[in-house]
Amino acid sequence: MSDETGWLLLKQADDEDEDGEEGELKAWMCWGVDEASLEELVSWAQVRWCVEQFHRDIKQNLGADEYQGRTWKGTHHHLAVVMLAHAFVVRRRLETGKNRSDFSSFEEVINQIVRESAIQGLIDDKGCDRDRAEELAEYMLQSYSPW
Repeated sequence: MSDETGWLLLKQADDEDEDGEEGELKAWMCWGVDEASLEELVSWAQVRWCVEQFHRDIKQNLGADEYQGRTWKGTHHHLAVVMLAHAFVVRRRLETGKNRSDFSSFEEVINQIVRESAIQGLIDDKGCDRDRAEELAEYMLQSYSPW
């Protein structure tokens, strides 16, 4: 049995906070990666942010944690729909910007989708013209949600 080497990976944030102090120090303990290069370790450490962001988005915006059923099949179906919705929102988000710096936020894209869905529903179901449908949709969304 060979000895396993543990690595302590540290990152000092480049930016300063509003008090002029240096950015936050981040640390990762790395085990079982004896053959990995420093570049690979840094890459894996950065992936954690993406995973945490994904979990935050599906819980806060798409209701991943709202399912109250008791069966494995029901939980699976609920999470499958949540992940499908996440993929749809991400795809729409990618379409909002020409480069990485001008993407709409995840929440903004969801709001755009809900708004457009309400407008289209008023046009199709109630026969409203587009201007009236937009006016009514804004009223409804502001009255019944934290818009």
